[in-house]
Amino acid sequence: MNHNFRPATSLLRFSAVKAIFILLCLAFFFMCVLGIVSNLLPSPHSTRIMRVLSVVQDVMVFVLPAAIMAVIASPVPGRILEIDRRPPIMWVLTGIIALLTSMPALNFIVEWNESLTLPASLHWMKEAEMVAQKSVEILMGGTSVADLIMNILIIGVLAGVSEEIFFRGAIMGCLMQTRLNKHIAIWLTGIIFSLFHMQIFGFVPRMILGAYFGYLTWWTGSIWVAASVHVFNNSLIVIAEWLTKSGIITYDINHAGSSNFMLIVGSVILTGGIIRASLKHLGKTTDADNAD
Repeated sequence: MNHNFRPATSLLRFSAVKAIFILLCLAFFFMCVLGIVSNLLPSPHSTRIMRVLSVVQDVMVFVLPAAIMAVIASPVPGRILEIDRRPPIMWVLTGIIALLTSMPALNFIVEWNESLTLPASLHWMKEAEMVAQKSVEILMGGTSVADLIMNILIIGVLAGVSEEIFFRGAIMGCLMQTRLNKHIAIWLTGIIFSLFHMQIFGFVPRMILGAYFGYLTWWTGSIWVAASVHVFNNSLIVIAEWLTKSGIITYDINHAGSSNFMLIVGSVILTGGIIRASLKHLGKTTDADNAD
């Protein structure tokens, strides 16, 4: 098993806590700037404008703060963010397969999370999530092939890569350099990842997904494995949404297998088996592939 997530403590100019503080301050600053700019636009809720804002957000809120923090915190930024290692291809394939086999179980958790009832005092969370969902629907508007390709590039590729650079690269990379237990660092990053999306009724499954991406990064020493799986997951959702809007399919892939108990149990067992076998058989190969 490859647990040699490259320690970068000695490469930091200051503490990991200060680095994370700088990162979050930069992200918040750029988020505020983007919010002000979007409010000044004549039609901020059109699909075209939403796509432009989404691209700018991914770059300004995720990539730019991570890059600035890494440059300030270390003379070798790529090493701090764990972007300087090529992804082990077999781990990418295994990560995608495990994601697919986990879908019935994950969809069950999605339905459970969506069914939660909040007290009246927290009703604003539901309203905020509805607004966010409406924005996503506008962003994913259109049924042409060009719309599909555009959404895959923006929501699938750019969002997947930029979020991994920010969360698993910058935040988790810094947490891994502290005295925190590695599992705590991974799950804490997953919680932060889910909180950033501000969707309470999707919090638990997104947290689990974030933790999975974190473990992939830890096991392989490269965020590109997690980024590849993240891109695949986002793109699959985009394609499924496009197929539904186009009338090509009527089945909701987001709830596939969620009501079949045996399928859910089988999903958990199979996914666990795949991951365990991968750690056993790909660990040494990963170490060799990632050797400097």
